[in-house]
Amino acid sequence: MFTSQGQANDDNDEDEDKDENAQRPASDFLPGLNDGSLHVKLGSSQAPQTFALIEDTHRNDDAFTNFRVRLNSFLNDFLPACNIPLPDGKRIQLKSDVAVTAHQFLRVNFESLVDWRQHTDYLRCNPCFYNAPRFDCVFIQTQTNVIIGRLLFLFDCPDKQLNLFRVRAKPRAQAEFFSVRSILRGALLVHDAGLDYLLVDTVDTDMFLWVKEMHLQAGHVVRI
Repeated sequence: MFTSQGQANDDNDEDEDKDENAQRPASDFLPGLNDGSLHVKLGSSQAPQTFALIEDTHRNDDAFTNFRVRLNSFLNDFLPACNIPLPDGKRIQLKSDVAVTAHQFLRVNFESLVDWRQHTDYLRCNPCFYNAPRFDCVFIQTQTNVIIGRLLFLFDCPDKQLNLFRVRAKPRAQAEFFSVRSILRGALLVHDAGLDYLLVDTVDTDMFLWVKEMHLQAGHVVRI
């Protein structure tokens, strides 16, 4: 979550959080950034919070007014714009009891305009970073231009809450043999980030039922 006010952060902090090993990859849907490299990575995970708790905790902060409703609206516009179908072809309606994981650290790899090499920014979104609040600023690529924003709240939402089925490609060295007789039907995948892909279930009714069965086998809560 960002605010579009503020100046760009130029702090390249060399000291990552102690829990770097626990950092989890963030879904990176932005067009032009899905080039197989890990563009962004979230870290310093906090305890899961429901949308109801988030809105109550920040009830005096106008930036969090109608937080869940605005997020639903964002996802319903953003995913199709990035060629990622809405789950089951229906608008996303995350409920107030859905839990998300907040993060206080963001690592961003970017290509320098000076030497065209990869550089890294270590960004903080922490209300108490060494006993002082730190909410770094960033460049944000929109569909029309680049704007400046300030980090307010970093979080990720489990794919299962969106009825998205994510798969990850194995290295080519781990290729296996299968009989063509074991192939059930074709599948449509949309590249997300790195080796991750999202399985599209809106191709036809049969595909929807196959993906639904895979959700059930994986123990996901299926929302229809």
